[in-house]
Amino acid sequence: MSPEKLNSEFRKAQFFLQNKDFKNAEIIALKLIKKFPTIPDLNIFLGVVYLTAYKLDKAINVFNKIIIKNPNSSVVYNNLAICFERMGDFDGAVANYKKSINLNKNNSLTLISLAKLYIRHQCYFEAKTILENSKHVFKNIHQLESIKYLAIINSELNLVNEAKSNYLEYFNLNDIPSEFFKLLWNFSEIFDVRDHVELINKAKNLVETSNLDNDSLARYYFVLADNYKKNNEMGLFADSLNKANEYLNFKNIKFKQKYDRYFLNNKFYEDSLENIKLSKVENFNPIFIVGMPRSGTTLIEQIISSHDLVYGAGELQFFCNGINKFLDSHSQDQYLININKFALEMQNNYKNEILNLNHSKKYHTNKYPLNFLYINFILTIFPNSKFINIQRNDGAVAWSLYERWMGEKYYFSSNLHEIKQFISKYKKLINFWEKKYPNNVKSFCYEELTENADETIPQIINFCDLPWDSKCLEPEKNKRFVNTPSKLQVRNKIYKGSSLAWNNFIPYFHDLDIFNE
Repeated sequence: MSPEKLNSEFRKAQFFLQNKDFKNAEIIALKLIKKFPTIPDLNIFLGVVYLTAYKLDKAINVFNKIIIKNPNSSVVYNNLAICFERMGDFDGAVANYKKSINLNKNNSLTLISLAKLYIRHQCYFEAKTILENSKHVFKNIHQLESIKYLAIINSELNLVNEAKSNYLEYFNLNDIPSEFFKLLWNFSEIFDVRDHVELINKAKNLVETSNLDNDSLARYYFVLADNYKKNNEMGLFADSLNKANEYLNFKNIKFKQKYDRYFLNNKFYEDSLENIKLSKVENFNPIFIVGMPRSGTTLIEQIISSHDLVYGAGELQFFCNGINKFLDSHSQDQYLININKFALEMQNNYKNEILNLNHSKKYHTNKYPLNFLYINFILTIFPNSKFINIQRNDGAVAWSLYERWMGEKYYFSSNLHEIKQFISKYKKLINFWEKKYPNNVKSFCYEELTENADETIPQIINFCDLPWDSKCLEPEKNKRFVNTPSKLQVRNKIYKGSSLAWNNFIPYFHDLDIFNE
């Protein structure tokens, strides 16, 4: 085969890979390797095909064979790290990223990848060390990424001055509008944007001169609304907040039917779960904190994870992502045939994900609020699970959702009437679960918790089958990383009366009054 023919065939294989035709990419790669076994790039390409196709065992096998012949390949160690990361093997991923970096200390992509892995596993000081020690390496987009992650890490570690410096450096360097508005919203949740007129002016200029997506426009008007509210300019506040939610509604419209199958067709899914036959997982004790978003789930997790035996895993959307993907790709007949295999994979993968996050504690919390949709499935694969459902005043929940950028996963947040409809469906379903699984599902009232914390918190801990730990009474001292819109509130002592404030805004948002009906 001539060099021209080789290059032509290789380009064809790359085309197949780019278009996710993994079978033909593999066929061509194997054919070329057979004819040219000494060209290392061909073997690396084959490994990448398997990696991209999530045939991770095959990918690892290919990369390990390359390492035997060429133990100094930084690229191959990086690819091995990605394989282990996708398999949920935290230690294996870290080890291979470090080997890759030792061979090429200026590989900014690998450095960023390792820092992001540490962040996902709440190893924030390790991530910060990498990012700060490698500042001289990062250029262009990787420089921006490193500054962004430092801003987020420092704000969560309560290093306010460092965080502000990182944010302002990012804003000064960034010229990507969508990324600017994402960070501007994050910045406004921590700092008063009114102190930085240059940011508002830059944002306004981008709105007037750029073709922005709906998400960027929504974030802009949320920031603007917050400024007007702080200035007590309530008319402008209402106009900006309504605009923000209109743009968010445009963005989220395709997600409006996302959850109806769980509310409407629950009997079908309930019946199909009878086909699942799995072995019980021993010494694995998940505590799921569910409810409406902005109902107090973050506070509950702070309380429970203050316990010495509990690891707070945060909002893991594992079941949401996995179940939705499975249902989207299977007809009802296929669902019934493959449900047991799927359930076993979910059981093993979730357990491995938690074990990689938490090596030492017997219990863990998962506070993704909408896990209430999957209670029957979760209890089928993890019968020891406990579900703490937190219920808060409907108007307080609705206002808290409407006033903030919540994103597409909470599509209903941009319309007060849709919020009310979703709350109604949620209450009906959670009441059903609580009656069906009284030993596993229990509701607690947010207002009662804030008024009588000394009585309610011990009840929550007892329901989780945990021994009493007095640290649970002081959740504000829990220093774990919190990456939700409630991250600032949970750093303060539990406060009373927050569920009443929404009534003050009814004169400016008349639809809020539907929550008084």
